[in-house]
Amino acid sequence: MSTAIGPHVRAVDESDLRVAVHAGSAPYAIAVAELPRSARIADSVSGAIVTLGGHGRWDLGVEQACAAGAVAMIVDSPAIGSVGLDLGLVVELASRVPLVLARPRLRPDVASDALATRRGDRGAAIIAVECAASTAGYRAMLCDAVGWARTLAGGTLSLASAGDTGQSVAALLVADQGASSHAVTILGARRDAGAEWLRAAIVGATRTEVAVQGRMRSAEVERADAEGRLRLPTRFESGERLALRRVLEAVRDQVLPTDADELRHDARLVGDFLDGPR
Repeated sequence: MSTAIGPHVRAVDESDLRVAVHAGSAPYAIAVAELPRSARIADSVSGAIVTLGGHGRWDLGVEQACAAGAVAMIVDSPAIGSVGLDLGLVVELASRVPLVLARPRLRPDVASDALATRRGDRGAAIIAVECAASTAGYRAMLCDAVGWARTLAGGTLSLASAGDTGQSVAALLVADQGASSHAVTILGARRDAGAEWLRAAIVGATRTEVAVQGRMRSAEVERADAEGRLRLPTRFESGERLALRRVLEAVRDQVLPTDADELRHDARLVGDFLDGPR
């Protein structure tokens, strides 16, 4: 989602209407090359879209890019467990400059596909999300699980109850006012080894399920009702190209994506049921 902003400096020059992109990694340089009419590689951060890795204190990287004159930013696979990470700072910076957070297990195109299967189904429904990951990746996986619950519920969530055995966690989340009337359950299983996976389902008159599998994080969306099952086509666009298209649209349309607010919401809930409410 996005919110409108006032006029801001565009990353263009008089001779080239393509948006300048300071690509911080080879996959983003490839994404720029795949969008030759919209983007071009730039050596300078000033006046450009900047791509950043999401490891460690990536919030400071966002702050530094803003200070250096970046007109928009992408953070790839933003971590939430880094010591000192300040998501409040990220939200504040994202209120000034377009910021896209690329979360490979929670792609907006896949989310749009899943929500499209629910059109016309307005009855009460239950949302269940299950996931598994290594101990090191468990918090990030749960954050994306909460993100899927929020997406399918259509609004923010609150924690009703939670239990953590050390090997697994179960949490009951409820939709806040303004979201749809759904009961939401998050289930996660901590594993020291084995494949990572996430399944999110919303069940009412119809059932829609999203399955994200493996390191490549390929996603499948399936709808089932009384007439049978329908599996939607798999999305093959790279996550980097998708993120770049989103931030280019934000710069062009002068809007602020709400990715930072959504990540803070999801991370807070994970903290509540792993570490206790604060």
